[in-house]
Amino acid sequence: RSYAATKRSLFDPSYEVGHTEREGAAAWYEPGTGRTAFSFSAMDPHADQGYWRSVRRHEEVHQGQAHVFNSGTLVVDNKVLDVLPVLTEGQATQGQLASDLTPDYFQYQQTYRQIASLLGSRASLDAAVESGDVLVLQESITASETR
Repeated sequence: RSYAATKRSLFDPSYEVGHTEREGAAAWYEPGTGRTAFSFSAMDPHADQGYWRSVRRHEEVHQGQAHVFNSGTLVVDNKVLDVLPVLTEGQATQGQLASDLTPDYFQYQQTYRQIASLLGSRASLDAAVESGDVLVLQESITASETR
């Protein structure tokens, strides 16, 4: 199969392929520009296509996230968490296998799940990441912790 046909089968036509591994990433999404780039490794005909579909979904989750948050931190269980990357990467990793994640990303995934468990579901957590309203999320977390 040709390079162009392989790219079309894997990615949206607007996605780029480049040297993302130089930045230590399989792919990335730039919120300000909407640019999404994937490693040339994704184009290898012997690459694990399931993995690369998972990476694509990860980057597509970022596209639906807020670009600005009304607070840069969140306090959960007396720990201060940075919204970027804990919540943004945490949400984006929910559909990925733990074995496909770096240790940092695995921790973001687990932290996101712990917060969702505290809240009783992912609904308000996802809403905060997508709207940027971390202050309302903080109120929900504080209320859950005091019950």
